[in-house]
Amino acid sequence: ILPSLSYSNMIQDIIIDDAESDEWLDSIDSIILGDIRELIKIYGIRVHNCLLNWQNRDKKLYSFVPINEMFSDVKILTPNIIDIDRYKHSISPKVPLVSSLLNLKPVIGVFGTSKKQGKFTLQMRMKKYFELHGIKAGVFSTEHQGLLLNAGGAFPYGAKNCSMIELPLEEFYITYDYLLFLMSISNYELIITGLQSGTTTELYQFRKNGIHNLCLASVMTPEVSLVVINMFDSLKTIEKTISLVKAFTRKEIACVVISNFDFAEDSEEYLKLAADVCERFGLPCVHINDIEDISNVIVTVLTKKRTEY
Repeated sequence: ILPSLSYSNMIQDIIIDDAESDEWLDSIDSIILGDIRELIKIYGIRVHNCLLNWQNRDKKLYSFVPINEMFSDVKILTPNIIDIDRYKHSISPKVPLVSSLLNLKPVIGVFGTSKKQGKFTLQMRMKKYFELHGIKAGVFSTEHQGLLLNAGGAFPYGAKNCSMIELPLEEFYITYDYLLFLMSISNYELIITGLQSGTTTELYQFRKNGIHNLCLASVMTPEVSLVVINMFDSLKTIEKTISLVKAFTRKEIACVVISNFDFAEDSEEYLKLAADVCERFGLPCVHINDIEDISNVIVTVLTKKRTEY
């Protein structure tokens, strides 16, 4: 049960029934909720009614976010998505950092100027596009629903509650380093990952997500990056984000992705912003829905870099 209709672009082969209908419940044992707060924003009291109905039908309910305080009459389990004890056993100060090995597999980094731009959906759609063209891609997800959507790897820190991230500060860096290393030695041909929320706002301010973003940005070592912007972003905001991404990655930015589902590519507003960004920063601009164009730009940059090697 996912909150955003944008996921329909990514999983078009899955038919989603009406959540308030009883017809689909008979064959289902468990229901996993996405961000319940977002669901409530969209559907209001209907969410509570659905939860009560599912509970009365003896369905097991799970949530990424603990919400028992919101619905005292509904029993919802919030388990850890990943067994962090498994990683604690493997990770210690005695284990050498392995991020230098990540260049064995190219990493695509996705950065943005703000939250709620569709960065995770973009990563998953790129994964699907690459796989349709014979390239096995894995997504290292910072979103809780990543593993449900076959991302490949995850360390979700986007939600405020995730109990699995209650690690000592000094363990964040080496944990990301180790988890990305596990993906780098797998059978993936490339890895896609990205930061939560806005790159500059989170890294410049001492917030919890900022600490995670800082650690992940330090170990992901992307070979090529994308910067996602909004239609309302100022050129100063875009410039600050691009500069910070370049400073952290020390690698090329493939293109700027404009995230706004309300403006078509031929709209006057979109064309003006794309022209301004291209002139100011010398980077191509692509609409977030143009997965083929975005992927082709990435492949072009990667091919050029590999040829140079």
